[in-house]
Amino acid sequence: TKLNAKRMKRWDKTLKVSEEAKAKIEKLDKKVTWLVLTETWCGDAAHVLPVINKVAETSENISLGLVFRDENEALMNQFLTNGG
Repeated sequence: TKLNAKRMKRWDKTLKVSEEAKAKIEKLDKKVTWLVLTETWCGDAAHVLPVINKVAETSENISLGLVFRDENEALMNQFLTNGG
């Protein structure tokens, strides 16, 4: 978890959303919510969440929410692939 926190901070400091991506995101004309099932111990999340967050920050139409999988087993179970 500590290593993942460092990774996320590094990505947050260095990541830049391209102008091309910003232009596409600005065309979003309705409110959306991105709900991410995650956990602090997840190595994949440490690399992906900073990207998702940076993109969400570029638009007032995107609301980002995080749900911790270990605290929401019933929700997580709805999104399993082949039992995992």
